[in-house]
Amino acid sequence: MSQKVQSRNPAAASWTDLGTDMFSPFVDTRPIETPGQPQVLEYRACYLVSDQPTLEWSSVLVVTVSPS
Repeated sequence: MSQKVQSRNPAAASWTDLGTDMFSPFVDTRPIETPGQPQVLEYRACYLVSDQPTLEWSSVLVVTVSPS
């Protein structure tokens, strides 16, 4: 079963589709918005049935990404 993954900045109103994932873990390869600064992102996912979202979204996961 596959899942649709979305992300947003906590200050944003809308979600960005990151794609469809069939295997764990999902890796967000987008660069940090401000180089050298930590970034907070929210993620959510929902299962797809026949390539259609079930619209039962997961709980929102809040992640802080730090540059290396």
